[in-house]
Amino acid sequence: MTSKVEFEAASAVARTRIPPLDALRFVSILGIVYWHAALPYGSEFEWFGFTGKSSSVMDFLIWIIVGFNIQICFFVAGVLSARTLAARGLHEALKRRLKRLVPPLCATAILFNLFVATVVTAAQYHGNEPFAFLLRFFVEKFSLYHLWFIYYLALVSVVSLIAAWVAASYLSQRLRDRLKGVVSAVFGNPFGLIALAVPTALITFQINGVGNALLRDPSLVTSPIHTLIVNPWIFAYFGLFFWIGWTTDIQLKAFARRWPWLLLAGVALRAATVVLLASQNRSPLYCIAVDLVTATYTWSMLLGFLGLFARYCTKDTPTLRYAADAGYWVYLLHMFPLLAIQLVLYRLSLPVALSYLVLVATTTLVTFGFYEFVIRYSALGRWLDGERTRPLSGISAMFMRRAVPRAAQRP
Repeated sequence: MTSKVEFEAASAVARTRIPPLDALRFVSILGIVYWHAALPYGSEFEWFGFTGKSSSVMDFLIWIIVGFNIQICFFVAGVLSARTLAARGLHEALKRRLKRLVPPLCATAILFNLFVATVVTAAQYHGNEPFAFLLRFFVEKFSLYHLWFIYYLALVSVVSLIAAWVAASYLSQRLRDRLKGVVSAVFGNPFGLIALAVPTALITFQINGVGNALLRDPSLVTSPIHTLIVNPWIFAYFGLFFWIGWTTDIQLKAFARRWPWLLLAGVALRAATVVLLASQNRSPLYCIAVDLVTATYTWSMLLGFLGLFARYCTKDTPTLRYAADAGYWVYLLHMFPLLAIQLVLYRLSLPVALSYLVLVATTTLVTFGFYEFVIRYSALGRWLDGERTRPLSGISAMFMRRAVPRAAQRP
């Protein structure tokens, strides 16, 4: 049974933020947003029924970004969930996780599907019953879209929290420490990259099978957006990153030394994947080899960016905390302005590079502005994220800066 001193110590650890993980989580979410912004200009994709100009540069950007951003989010979530469970126990950890994930997921899914149905009705319907068309489209085409990631994250989190509680109840502390030590040793070893890539590749092969799936990455080719039925292999794939984050004892200093080599290896491995996929060989052994290269790329980029931020993001600054807090809401909301602005740009026929820059900049400003002025200090923000105090600005801040020194001088 956990003593009061141990519980308070664990709570203090859980409340302590890890700046490299905050930076890693924020940048990975931005990467997903900017990847979504590039999809309309890729040659392999149709964007909500609209096709426009494609660009080989956008194809390259899509291929580079995909394969590690969503995986990073699951990894970081595993680290943070383990800390929450240790600090607050199963009941409180489940409550906090479900409250933060499920209500925003349900509300955003309904609103975004209504938004898509409205956009499609306005753009494609020319009959006399637009409301009936909109309602039928909403019901028949209801989809999770980008929210499948939140859906699977909620499922993986709940299952992992319960499994960890069961393991703590029925497995000895010695056995659990030994298991964690093995995972941490593999994770921190320079050659552990292959050990991490092998199970990842085997699961990827189970998802893709034999064929020419684009870059054979589960987050790109098999995003389960059209069903709530859980795909066990997709669950296992993203759960693996979550569970590695959960069980490992992260040695940030080791990765801070190796990050340049890891990122260079990742870029080389991605180039090798593209070359391999150009072949007409589709044998099972060949596909497993491609999946192994892809999985090694994923872990190289994940560990490389972890090391990069461990090297350069060591201070817990207000800006970093704000960015990490905003990232979740930016992901939830970004598809609304992204789709709306893209449809406007689609009609303007601007150059691809200019359209992309306008799309990225406007989406970033809209989502961060919405978070700042509508969510962060509202009742919804307080309920989900805790109390936030709006910083003073302008005249109020000037008077406060003058008043504080005077008050300190009084006896």
